[in-house]
Amino acid sequence: METSRRSHYAGGVVVVLLLLVVVVTGREFNSNSTDDSKLPPCYHWSRDFKGTCLGDKICTNVCLHQDPYNFIRGKCRGFPAGKCFCLSC
Repeated sequence: METSRRSHYAGGVVVVLLLLVVVVTGREFNSNSTDDSKLPPCYHWSRDFKGTCLGDKICTNVCLHQDPYNFIRGKCRGFPAGKCFCLSC
């Protein structure tokens, strides 16, 4: 009986930790904000990318087309809906 209680407790702790990770990751890049000052250095919101970013290759193509002189690649970031960010360095 004691083992069963411990496993339920451990399962509850794991669920709480996973929820915490989801909340923190979701706040890292707020999908409703387009303020570049809240992003890490070199990251810029892609103004031309539409939809959910699922692959860095497509994001990079959009970023290079958007501004080939300033952006060197693109990167999908964010959870649950990925956003395309253009990197300038």
